[in-house]
Amino acid sequence: MCFTSAQLEAVKGHGVEVYAMHLLRNRPEWERLFFVWAGSGSQRQRIAGELDRLRLADKVRFLGQVWNIDEMMDAADIFIQTSVYEGMGRVFPEAMAKGLPIIATRVGGIPEAVGEHAVLLSPPSDVEATARQLADAIVAWIRDEAARKKFGATARKNRAMNFFEPRIVEKYMRIIEGVIDGVDKPPTTT
Repeated sequence: MCFTSAQLEAVKGHGVEVYAMHLLRNRPEWERLFFVWAGSGSQRQRIAGELDRLRLADKVRFLGQVWNIDEMMDAADIFIQTSVYEGMGRVFPEAMAKGLPIIATRVGGIPEAVGEHAVLLSPPSDVEATARQLADAIVAWIRDEAARKKFGATARKNRAMNFFEPRIVEKYMRIIEGVIDGVDKPPTTT
């Protein structure tokens, strides 16, 4: 299962995934694939229409707005995000924490959010080229399950090292203590 959690808006680049599915349809791995998309937005009908037109609709499940993303990630094998533009994306540390191998576009804050723990695709200014990269990455991970799982486990370890909340709080506390220690304290009166 390939899982995507993103608003169904043009900026999230779902068209890249649709085109990749079109490319994958004639490959032997196609029968093993299923796509689940969490999120809602103004582009839902347009995307659904394109999936119908290309006879791909039976391979995609639209979940709409859901609050149990962590459970969806537990069921997934690959996390995909083909944004045209993206900030840091809170979903990436979540996917890494679940040990999901990530395939994402190299845009905005995504490279910083995932580091070397994702397959980064070219920005989707050329949808066809990015979709080909996506299709190839999916096929590679279907063919080599051990590599896919190892990649996800490495991402989980990296997330634990860099994004674990107590570690972040500890870093902030050191900064605050350093500032406080450097401030002149008023004299105490007795």
